[in-house]
Amino acid sequence: MRYITVLTVEGVLSQTDDLKTSQPTSWARQLYLSLKHEYRLILLTGGDEELTRWWLDREFMNDFALLCPYIALMSYPDWRVDQIRQMLADGYEIGMVYDPDDQVIHSVNKLGVPGMRVSPPLQHTGWRDHTTEVRAWGDVVGYSG
Repeated sequence: MRYITVLTVEGVLSQTDDLKTSQPTSWARQLYLSLKHEYRLILLTGGDEELTRWWLDREFMNDFALLCPYIALMSYPDWRVDQIRQMLADGYEIGMVYDPDDQVIHSVNKLGVPGMRVSPPLQHTGWRDHTTEVRAWGDVVGYSG
């Protein structure tokens, strides 16, 4: 039996929660293509199932085992963790969970499932906060001269 991998559509594959206008993330296509060859993909979405299927078709990411739309019985992050818990209880072997929320990944890790937080960088490498003072080079490297 092949492992399954669980991906959250919003934030991992799409840039925003509004799938009517959202573009895919820069890594979405490569991530999707590489995972679909090794795993059975289960996608979790907070949006409408029909709209999500349309968006996935539009982005040529329509080869997956199951699409699970959010049922508002609990918060969306709690629901995603509960879906993983139910899959484990049903006997599925989960190879990895990809999600943009640290708390979801932390909770999934507690269940014994590897997880990876996937999201755009909060601050690009080399960018400096414009509100801070520029420090002397000696302070940065610890050189006192």
